[in-house]
Amino acid sequence: KRASNFFKKDECILIGIIKKYKNVVECKLSDTTNNLRKNKCWIKIEEEFNAISGDTYRDNKVLRKKYDNIKKHTKTKFSDEKVYLLGRWRST
Repeated sequence: KRASNFFKKDECILIGIIKKYKNVVECKLSDTTNNLRKNKCWIKIEEEFNAISGDTYRDNKVLRKKYDNIKKHTKTKFSDEKVYLLGRWRST
């Protein structure tokens, strides 16, 4: 069954929790040891998120996918703004 959509409040909670674990979550290394650390970290994030949110249970895979989508959307937004600003600057 499909869960309800994320609210802005849920996104803020998720980002706030991930800030605490940023050094593990954003680690570029992908060996066995680091992958285990990342998986354990995402389980902790899942537990904290569900304890704080309380509305709907979210699996760590869903939270991970949402975080990746937030990052992707943010990168696209800033890239579009940069292209717009550079385009405006060059045209004058």
